[in-house]
Amino acid sequence: MKRPPARRWIIGCSVIGGIALCGIGGTLLFFAAKFVDVGQASGEAEKAAVAYRKAGFAWEQKDLTKGFEVSDSDNAAPLLNVAIANFNEKKFNPVIKPLLRAADTKKYDEVETGLKPFNKGLDLAIVASNKKGLDFHRDWDMGPQLLFPEFATAKGLVKGLCLRAQVEFGQHQIDKGIADLRTSWKIGSLIGHEPTIISLLVQIAIKRIALDAVQRCAYIAQTDRAALTNLESFLNEPSPAPDFGYALRGEAYMGLTVVRNLDNFGGLSRLSSSGDDAPMPPVKPSDLIRTGIPTGMMNRAFATRHFQAWTKSAESMEPFKGDPIKMSNAMEAVSEEISNKKTVSNLLNIILFPVFSQAGMSVVTLEAESRVTRALLAAMKIRSTTGKFPLGLSDIPGKWVDPFNGQPVKILHDGESFRVYSVGPNLKDDGGVVRSELHHDPFTAYDIAACFPPRERSR
Repeated sequence: MKRPPARRWIIGCSVIGGIALCGIGGTLLFFAAKFVDVGQASGEAEKAAVAYRKAGFAWEQKDLTKGFEVSDSDNAAPLLNVAIANFNEKKFNPVIKPLLRAADTKKYDEVETGLKPFNKGLDLAIVASNKKGLDFHRDWDMGPQLLFPEFATAKGLVKGLCLRAQVEFGQHQIDKGIADLRTSWKIGSLIGHEPTIISLLVQIAIKRIALDAVQRCAYIAQTDRAALTNLESFLNEPSPAPDFGYALRGEAYMGLTVVRNLDNFGGLSRLSSSGDDAPMPPVKPSDLIRTGIPTGMMNRAFATRHFQAWTKSAESMEPFKGDPIKMSNAMEAVSEEISNKKTVSNLLNIILFPVFSQAGMSVVTLEAESRVTRALLAAMKIRSTTGKFPLGLSDIPGKWVDPFNGQPVKILHDGESFRVYSVGPNLKDDGGVVRSELHHDPFTAYDIAACFPPRERSR
């Protein structure tokens, strides 16, 4: 039996009204939950700030580089800037690959001539590297607007120094070659005085360039036991390891200055614009808030979650100090927890909290490459005396432990070729294949190796 039209109208209005009420109620519940979340977080700001500072994180810019302070007389930055100004990276970049190929084919005179326009900058880098510290006097409160233009040119300087060292070994100027290699290594250590993940990764990249150059210089001097011994001594010199914890302090402070100056940096919408090339609004240093907890309920809530996330990170990493892989894994767990917490007060954390797994892995990769390079030098010293490489790892003096798995490093001996290698980040034995030799997937199937003859350069 059909319902009368009036009946249908009443039923329809009831359904629509119910939906509308549910929608209004849901909206009200959403805004109520948002208010409760933000209000609760805002009220916890002072307590969270105390725990954050107690965990050792910098509260003001002056706290950021504690332990790395440097006097003006010991500061390498002014001299390094002069070296950079005299190096002319734009002219160097187009010639570096042809010069590397020439060096690998023993055309040392050609390389020496090609490097002449850059020698002044390289020589000034040697002077800079003898300083004890590095401070570019950056305004760390500029946060996401802070740039690091020196880093790219510093890598260029190191490539030039390492190339010159290869030429000097080819011309039997061993002491000069080792001086250039040592300068390269020191520049890497100096860059590490900057408290950021970026500087940590640049430091590692520079030192890996130097280790590759050591292997190439050793190959040139393969029959000269004294030269191999000098290279070995250089690598065994005390040198500060990349400080993962120090870099994280800088990342925490970068986040804090954003929390304090969120409006100055364009607000949430600008910070979350992934891939947007539009510049941030210009910020005057005099307008920056440089201390304290921000005002306003929302910004206080953001500050609370920032403090809590980094305090939890410090607590999670504490048991693993000295183990960058486990430290970065602990940070990754916190980062994942943050990304899954979809509350209003956590929005800024989701945008800002960085990913750390590759940084920690890079620290261990450098250590692995350093160990296998030193093991290769020890094996080459044996060959320089006996005419043959050692048959097994036990025949190479020293303890050669793979930092990735705690097991002995591996060797691959095939006629006149010899490799010492670590299993690398994937923890699998890929047969001593290095990354530049991969030409197909999986591109993660590589080891960290020191090679005789040296590996082919990446194209």
